[in-house]
Amino acid sequence: MIRTKKFMKAGILLFMMMGIGIQLHAGNGGGSLKGRVIDYKTGQALVGANVMISGTSMGAATDLDGHYMIYDVPPGTYDVSVSYVGYENQAVKGLQIQKDENHYLDVALIPSVMNLSEIVVEARASSNSDAYLISEKRQSSNVQDGVSGSQMSRSGDSNAADAVKRITGVSVLNGNTVYVRGLGDRYVSTQMNGVPIPSPEPEKKSVPLNLFSTGILESITAYKTFTPDLPGSFGGGTVDIRTKAYPDQRIFNASLGFSGSTDLVGAQFRLGSQGSLDFFGFDDGIRSMPAEIPENKILSKYNGNDILSHYQSLADYGRAFSTDMTSSEENSFMPVSIGFNAGNRYTPTKNLEYGYYTNVHFSNDYGYREEIFRKYSASDEKMIARTDLLNQKSSYKTNLSISGSMGAKINNQHKLKLSSLYTHASENAFTYGSGKTPNLDEKGIYLREYFVEKSILNTSLTGLHHFDKQADSRVEWTINTGLSQLSEPDGKSQNYKYYPGEEIYRLASSSAKAGIRDFTKGFDFNGNADVNYSLNLKDRLGELYKIKTGGRLQYKLRSFQKRSFYHEYSNGTWPDELISLDVKSHPDSFGEIFREENYFSYNSNDQHISEGLILLESTDGATRNAYDAQEINNALYVMTDIPLGMGRYTTLNKWRIIGGVRIEDYRVTIASYNPVTGVPYTSDILGGEQVETNLHETTLLPSLNLVYNPSDYQKFRISYSNTVARAEFREMAPYEFQAFYGGNPVVGYPYLQSSRIGNYDFRYEWYRMAGEIFSVGAFFKDFSHPIEKVIIETADESYITFQNAEHATTYGIEVDYRTHLPIIPLESGKIMVTFNTTLSRSRVKSPETIRLFTGAETPNNAQSLVRPLQGQSDIMLNLSLNYHGLKGFSGSLSYHTFSPRLNALGSGDVPNEYEFPFHSLNLTFNKSMGSLNLSFKIKNILNSMVRFGFEKDDRLYITDQYRPGMGAGISLSYAM
Repeated sequence: MIRTKKFMKAGILLFMMMGIGIQLHAGNGGGSLKGRVIDYKTGQALVGANVMISGTSMGAATDLDGHYMIYDVPPGTYDVSVSYVGYENQAVKGLQIQKDENHYLDVALIPSVMNLSEIVVEARASSNSDAYLISEKRQSSNVQDGVSGSQMSRSGDSNAADAVKRITGVSVLNGNTVYVRGLGDRYVSTQMNGVPIPSPEPEKKSVPLNLFSTGILESITAYKTFTPDLPGSFGGGTVDIRTKAYPDQRIFNASLGFSGSTDLVGAQFRLGSQGSLDFFGFDDGIRSMPAEIPENKILSKYNGNDILSHYQSLADYGRAFSTDMTSSEENSFMPVSIGFNAGNRYTPTKNLEYGYYTNVHFSNDYGYREEIFRKYSASDEKMIARTDLLNQKSSYKTNLSISGSMGAKINNQHKLKLSSLYTHASENAFTYGSGKTPNLDEKGIYLREYFVEKSILNTSLTGLHHFDKQADSRVEWTINTGLSQLSEPDGKSQNYKYYPGEEIYRLASSSAKAGIRDFTKGFDFNGNADVNYSLNLKDRLGELYKIKTGGRLQYKLRSFQKRSFYHEYSNGTWPDELISLDVKSHPDSFGEIFREENYFSYNSNDQHISEGLILLESTDGATRNAYDAQEINNALYVMTDIPLGMGRYTTLNKWRIIGGVRIEDYRVTIASYNPVTGVPYTSDILGGEQVETNLHETTLLPSLNLVYNPSDYQKFRISYSNTVARAEFREMAPYEFQAFYGGNPVVGYPYLQSSRIGNYDFRYEWYRMAGEIFSVGAFFKDFSHPIEKVIIETADESYITFQNAEHATTYGIEVDYRTHLPIIPLESGKIMVTFNTTLSRSRVKSPETIRLFTGAETPNNAQSLVRPLQGQSDIMLNLSLNYHGLKGFSGSLSYHTFSPRLNALGSGDVPNEYEFPFHSLNLTFNKSMGSLNLSFKIKNILNSMVRFGFEKDDRLYITDQYRPGMGAGISLSYAM
């Protein structure tokens, strides 16, 4: 309850900080003229250029980014003149401004040293449009691809994890983990507005993108080549999530939507414990660990001589829980999404501008799926399913996002911005499984309940200062703090074995602990300060020279803890009448065993004893079921962007060299300890020494890019860089971890070393017309000592750990094509086709021998030592058809798929497990009616199935399979 209140206070504080002042009055009916003024040759923004409407007193000067805005222009036809010192004046004639119209006009000025008569005028789209992203891609020093807010809306994507799959070469595993060019987790860094953000995942550094609703996003960009101003931990790429900034004019939008899915039709929707705030995704405290349970004492069965009083205490601990372990059938309602955003821009004086923007979005979702889950072992050259379950999973999910920003511009030279984002996702799930496992080899019932909350609170203060009196230079700085939290309180599991002769189920209490209750929590704090300085100079030919330097101070602290409790019977023998259930028993009956009246009772006055349940704490791995990790990563860099002609050879100025180096000083310390006693984890094998990870390395990361511009609409890019890939905290923490029931336990290796990556890229880009592009590129990556999963086989279990492999490579081709189709008259609208695909291969060679942190060595029991990288698909493909009508109607049909990709390593004679293709086809329609917009979408039209498995001897073996169902939704939004 305390943590929930803190989050609610944080949300209230965020609104107060933004100082929201929403105005709902109507405008005066005039139009507006907005746009950007840039250098014709370089695309560089021109600061302080004058834009005037001829014959009037209306005009504006461009800001630090080259943007200008002129409001309340009376309807009519005008001539517009644009001027800037050192450039030819340009005029645009016959520009029509209509009532309440936002007219966009970009102008590229020609340096006065050039005797060209051509005037280039382009239409400018807003920063969340496809055209803006293409323009940014064109001017970037990096190879990059992205997805705009407009495309997210057209495709019906509900969160960033859905949207990012539409970027060339990007895929998503397990619904939230991003892979770029087949590389994920440690090979992909996630930023928000150019700064790192913390992750709520205890076993990963990557940020789950399903936390971010598309309603708050302006765009998502994947940088695929390294330049020194990016983080040096760079393999597949860097994903930058951009939130919406304050608008050019007053806005207020509200939306309401409803949806449904075929997976809930006829489903027996079932949940466990529920609290008063579950609808919004917050635990109200009913799942909290009881205050009666001691914080610094392990609940052991034996404690001194007074065993009866001790048993009474253990029973009282069990009774103290607010909830039992039963479940009940519930009603599933129609999912709803609610959102609003508001913002405005004010210009009280010529030299001052300020504004604000805020966005709130909430959505929920009810889900049900029947899932086949199997694990195989090899016996006499046959594959035997030692685990064969049918899981019926019911879930209720929520997603809440609150974002806000406010900023100011002073004298068009200085810009300040304060932005904050709070995002929160929750899932309340109950799984009813039936089938067999190695522990219950006949038939059993497996019940699991969990409630998880994940949140991120991130705040940034940025400044941009432009100095142009002596030289065209800029200073940009950022101070950023982020806190992510994970809370998974009172996760419950219980198993029952079937006895065919008696037609009953009995609680599995001998080989498996009975009535398990897990409490998991963790946080990740990230703080960093960035300073960047850039200097722009021109030679006598008007060619631009760019110098950029800067640095980053970054500190990260992560803490993770887990406590696990289970039940035993006080005299050691479970009575049949208590633990037995008839096979015809209602599902509500499972779990009644753990109710309050069945706990042990002892009266010291009359010495009366009632045998019953006692609560104990698991000590399996408890000595190291917590870890603290500290990471310090300080960096300095310098880079230049210069023409190859160097002011002497005009013919070579079509070539530009972008190069530099980044130096990173990286330190990490990870210490495991007992979450109850706080005692550090030590190893008897190592003579009682504390097992701790201490890594310190200084890396030099060079980068060289060569860009050739044969014309204004074509680019050739060639790049090389050397980067680093570092281990995840969880991979170095030496304690056992099991991600889900039935999965392989994972044990970290504290002595992992960072691997180095040689990156090679080539790309050709052709910018045909506004919003149209064709690009084709090739990439090759060479890994030295990559970090890979390996398998240790013991008598009773297969364990996964991590080692530095010998070598790995990945290579591929990427194609991106966007064009308009002239199949309908222009006056009726336009159709655009978007196509991108990635064809790639990868190879990694794992070590034959695994070295444990104790110094012992054991064979690597992975099924294949030479294999593809995990998560890499040979083929990824996106295709969409987008229609935009002139009468407010638009629609989009989008398709996404991939070829099989490695999901989990096989062991011994069991082959590697692959995720098979999922064919996602979505359809959306939008109709604008003045201030109202009606949207309708259908998801997974093909009703595709999620499947995992492997092939052996021409036979397909399914390990995991379920059908997510078709979904449909309708929403109505109102804009002022």
